[in-house]
Amino acid sequence: MGPAVAVKYSSAIFLIATIAIVLQVLFNLEAIRYTLYTGEPIYGGIMRLKPGCRSGW
Repeated sequence: MGPAVAVKYSSAIFLIATIAIVLQVLFNLEAIRYTLYTGEPIYGGIMRLKPGCRSGW
Protein backbone atom coordinates (compact mmCIF):
# COMPACT_ATOMS: atom_id res chain seq x y z
CA MET A 1 0.00 0.00 0.00
CA GLY A 2 2.93 2.35 0.63
CA PRO A 3 4.11 2.53 -3.00
CA ALA A 4 0.55 3.10 -4.23
CA VAL A 5 0.16 6.03 -1.84
CA ALA A 6 3.53 7.42 -2.94
CA VAL A 7 2.50 7.28 -6.59
CA LYS A 8 -0.89 8.83 -5.95
CA TYR A 9 0.03 11.55 -3.46
CA SER A 10 3.78 11.91 -4.10
CA SER A 11 6.46 11.53 -1.50
CA ALA A 12 5.29 14.64 0.39
CA ILE A 13 2.93 12.52 2.47
CA PHE A 14 5.87 10.48 3.72
CA LEU A 15 7.68 13.68 4.69
CA ILE A 16 4.64 14.83 6.66
CA ALA A 17 4.38 11.46 8.39
CA THR A 18 8.07 11.49 9.26
CA ILE A 19 7.85 14.97 10.74
CA ALA A 20 4.76 13.99 12.75
CA ILE A 21 6.51 10.91 14.14
CA VAL A 22 9.60 12.89 15.15
CA LEU A 23 7.50 15.55 16.87
CA GLN A 24 5.50 12.89 18.71
CA VAL A 25 8.70 11.23 19.95
CA LEU A 26 10.05 14.56 21.20
CA PHE A 27 6.79 15.36 22.99
CA ASN A 28 6.73 11.92 24.62
CA LEU A 29 10.32 12.26 25.83
CA GLU A 30 9.62 15.67 27.35
CA ALA A 31 6.42 14.36 28.95
CA ILE A 32 8.37 11.52 30.54
CA ARG A 33 11.00 13.94 31.84
CA TYR A 34 8.34 16.24 33.27
CA THR A 35 6.56 13.36 34.99
CA LEU A 36 9.77 12.02 36.50
CA TYR A 37 10.81 15.48 37.71
CA THR A 38 7.49 16.65 39.17
CA GLY A 39 5.63 13.41 39.85
CA GLU A 40 2.47 14.58 38.12
CA PRO A 41 1.13 13.69 34.67
CA ILE A 42 1.94 16.03 31.79
CA TYR A 43 -1.73 16.96 31.37
CA GLY A 44 -1.76 18.40 34.87
CA GLY A 45 1.05 20.74 33.92
CA ILE A 46 -0.55 21.68 30.62
CA MET A 47 -3.89 22.42 32.25
CA ARG A 48 -2.15 24.68 34.77
CA LEU A 49 -0.81 26.83 31.92
CA LYS A 50 -4.18 27.56 30.32
CA PRO A 51 -5.50 30.26 29.86
CA GLY A 52 -2.21 31.87 30.76
CA CYS A 53 -1.24 35.04 32.57
CA ARG A 54 -3.90 37.74 32.50
CA SER A 55 -1.95 40.37 34.44
CA GLY A 56 -1.75 42.64 31.37
CA TRP A 57 -5.48 43.38 31.37
